[in-house]
Amino acid sequence: METSATRLHSLTGLRFVAALVVVLFHVYVHTTGSVHAAIGPISRAGFVGVLFFFVLSGYLLTWGARRGVWDFYRRRFARIYPAFIASLIFGTGVLFVLGRQPGITSLLNLVLLQSWSPHQLSVNVINEPGWSLSAEAFFYALFPAAIVWVRRGSRRTLVAASMLSWVAVAVAGYLGHWSLLDDQTQEFLGRLPLLLGGAFLVGMIAARAQHEGWAPKISLRAAVASAGALYLLCCWEPMAPSANLILLPALVAVVIAAAQADLNGARSIWRTPTMLKLGAESYCLYLFHWPVLDLLARRPLALPSIWVAVLVLPIAMSLAHLVHRTVEQPAERWLRPGHDLSAADVG
Repeated sequence: METSATRLHSLTGLRFVAALVVVLFHVYVHTTGSVHAAIGPISRAGFVGVLFFFVLSGYLLTWGARRGVWDFYRRRFARIYPAFIASLIFGTGVLFVLGRQPGITSLLNLVLLQSWSPHQLSVNVINEPGWSLSAEAFFYALFPAAIVWVRRGSRRTLVAASMLSWVAVAVAGYLGHWSLLDDQTQEFLGRLPLLLGGAFLVGMIAARAQHEGWAPKISLRAAVASAGALYLLCCWEPMAPSANLILLPALVAVVIAAAQADLNGARSIWRTPTMLKLGAESYCLYLFHWPVLDLLARRPLALPSIWVAVLVLPIAMSLAHLVHRTVEQPAERWLRPGHDLSAADVG
């Protein structure tokens, strides 16, 4: 599977949509009163945006896999770490503005081990969304061995592995909402990389299935519409614990359909120049929106919820654009010399 992932442009635009869903969910978390109630029906299940990132990452890394373990790790480090460190620096500054200080356990963020701590709420105080980078680091650690297994496994074995992975991801979703557990334990179990790694593995298997022609043929419009409808269903509060179970197959279908559309040269609103630009900056948007929300919603500013909801996206997107241009792109050019940093390099 040496085919380059740079042709899969629609996945770049869809990555921005997933980041937007996560931002909306965190606006829901940071607001109160009528604003909180109003956006709940379209944001309560927004945490599944991270699930989409995991599926997409597994798919693209498998689709565009190259030989050489060292080169793989160097490219992954260049892709995620410089902007992540920039977000930690910014987040630490926000904490001091808010009159707080990061605890010693926050050092786990630096080595991307925070999602393995049972005290995630304190570990992630610098930048809450950073936990998913810790999970990604775990997936990357296993990827060189996992891709050998995915390439060699029989179709029956891979289908069975996909089903088991779906169960594991669903279990994580239910544990993350289990009312008998305290908040700290819910956070830990609902984000456990051992369970959520199922989404990454399903993405890997989908890439092999598509490369070899045994993935189902899916309309991109139908896949996106179905995923959107199921997402809104899961935003209904009683359905939120089932979001992982319901949406993982739909998210995989979206990835497969978008890749099919691109490989067939079909037109797509997700691959327009604007969407490509937004998709290229979506990683920085994901990293920086949480400290911006903290700054707006907490003292000393403590803006009304309506202003928090209105201001967060333009501020976070402006900051994402700045960091993308001044940190993310220059660091990748330095760490990955000669590599084409096209907008579609989203793995």
